[in-house]
Amino acid sequence: ALTDNGASATFEWQQSTVAGPSIPLTLADEGAIYVGSTDGRLYQLDPSTGGIVTSVVLGTGGAAIGSPGYDWMNSLAYVGAEDGSVYAVTLPLQ
Repeated sequence: ALTDNGASATFEWQQSTVAGPSIPLTLADEGAIYVGSTDGRLYQLDPSTGGIVTSVVLGTGGAAIGSPGYDWMNSLAYVGAEDGSVYAVTLPLQ
């Protein structure tokens, strides 16, 4: 996360423990960031610190997980996996 200082930017935090993170899904009303990973997990991150709040293994955990999309009506994230599967996951993660 970056803070724009006009002529420069300052890092607020950096997350480097999630393997091969996808493009994040940020849900400000939930106070959460979600990213897929090459380790077969969907991660929930704390937007203040970048720390891992929790994660879930999707399928067997053997396929990379893509960027999540969000269904506001049903509070579901839809994510595709490298093995051709698509998962619907209830948010926030439990």
